[in-house]
Amino acid sequence: MTGNGGSDQFRLAEFYNKTDTIKDFSKGSDKVGLNEFDFTNTTQTQAGTTLASTDYVENLTGITQMSSSEDKKLVELQTSVSGTQIASQTSSSAAEAYVLVHNSTTNKAEIWYDSDWSGTGNRSHILTLDNIVDLSGLIGMSNTDFVEYSF
Repeated sequence: MTGNGGSDQFRLAEFYNKTDTIKDFSKGSDKVGLNEFDFTNTTQTQAGTTLASTDYVENLTGITQMSSSEDKKLVELQTSVSGTQIASQTSSSAAEAYVLVHNSTTNKAEIWYDSDWSGTGNRSHILTLDNIVDLSGLIGMSNTDFVEYSF
């Protein structure tokens, strides 16, 4: 996906078994739209509601640190992890969540989803942010870069 300049909203839907790529994401201007996830403190709208700051976790360094308190949230990892680590690491308890990570294997920012991060059976790579190529580019993101929308 490529935006048209200015502020774009890139909406992801039916992401299971599919990975989308955004070629030109601009932090602070563009938005990633997540469809009807039922975040804890964000109520989706057709226009897209900015993700509540309490639904955005940015103090964890790895999947192994996740717990049930990250359930129904978007978790931004504060360290780079490899593709193998993303696929194989588990959390201490069940948590359905999105994980925003800098993948050191691909050198891209990626969003992964799992309905239960305490196991590895349902993990999906749903989005690559093609132009965010290092950890410092990912760390600058925030809840305001994401919206939850409904059809």
